[in-house]
Amino acid sequence: MADQLTGPWVKYAGNPFWAAAHPVHGPGHFALVLAPDGATPYVVYHGYALGDDVESADVPINLFPGEGRKVLLDRFYWSGDRPIFAGPTAGPQPTPPGPVFHPEVRTWRAEVWLEGDVLRIAGAPVPLGGPARRHLQLTQGLTGCVVAERGALLAKVPGYLAPVFDAEVHVSSLTSFLDDETVHELVPGQSVSRPWGSTGEVELNVAVRGRVRLSMGAYEEEVGDDSGAFTLVVRHLRAAAELTITALGPATVTDLLLYARRSG
Repeated sequence: MADQLTGPWVKYAGNPFWAAAHPVHGPGHFALVLAPDGATPYVVYHGYALGDDVESADVPINLFPGEGRKVLLDRFYWSGDRPIFAGPTAGPQPTPPGPVFHPEVRTWRAEVWLEGDVLRIAGAPVPLGGPARRHLQLTQGLTGCVVAERGALLAKVPGYLAPVFDAEVHVSSLTSFLDDETVHELVPGQSVSRPWGSTGEVELNVAVRGRVRLSMGAYEEEVGDDSGAFTLVVRHLRAAAELTITALGPATVTDLLLYARRSG
């Protein structure tokens, strides 16, 4: 672990943070992918899924040649200073979410395809640096729109852009989504609020160090602890106009994500 790429580096005390969990043995070789909504991260990986007659994942795999490696899928989260994998799991998983878009929510994420050197978003031209077939990821945040391709930043457009595109742009996913990676250092009683605006279902992810109160419409909950470590909070809520996080003591809040979800 390190606070910056140049170090100094120290070995993470919680190793291994990705290990066998019966009945999955030898998980690894994973790749990060996005759900059909173009926003929710998952990890796809392989592992040996042992049969029900095998009681321990510590038995050498070569004793069970008929089991074989399986492709597995689990949610992936960031929680302040570390990644978190919701697994490994071998059982059925909920279907990854599809796109849900609410026009009243001003922050969104889209995946689009086009062939050309200029992308127009709500009439605003975004030069792409040369003609090509493009698969782009667009993220409209609180202060501007980010255009990326295969993880590389292509452009930042300040201000708000509605997700309106020319006819030659194919939109493969468009979902209401808020991504706030800012590290908020809060003193007791201090709050940070983020707008939303829809009354549909929303998934909240946030990393909290210390104790805070979360409020969104009728939902209110005190979360966190005094351990000094980040707590990952994941909640499915009936959305409202605004999310507010209030520090109940010295607290750090980061990795705040809101995803529109389809009820039912």
